[in-house]
Amino acid sequence: AASSTTQPPEEAIFTCHAGLQYLSAPIVDNGQLIAWFLAGPVYWQAPDPLETAGRVHWLANSYGIDRATLEQAAANIQVIEPARQVELASWPGAAASTVQSILHERISIVDRLQRIADLTQIL
Repeated sequence: AASSTTQPPEEAIFTCHAGLQYLSAPIVDNGQLIAWFLAGPVYWQAPDPLETAGRVHWLANSYGIDRATLEQAAANIQVIEPARQVELASWPGAAASTVQSILHERISIVDRLQRIADLTQIL
């Protein structure tokens, strides 16, 4: 009999509605997705100035944000050079793994403390 198991999601690079790129890695507990670790915003390649201007205009109008503020924020987003992309792409996965490890350690400590508390109730 074949079993149907769902694989946890993989690390990914995605683009949000504002055109910004984020690196993501799943935080999984017992095979279940519980959160995402996100890093960004960044650009993997320099954005097209006309596309950015259009997006800034749309965001300013849609969300009532000062256009000049958005333009300044967009200009400050770092473009990741190709030589660094592989290195940086691994960081969210490493961070997510660390969070998972801390989560498991915390659960283990809480379990031990609960067992100690149960023992003191017996005595």
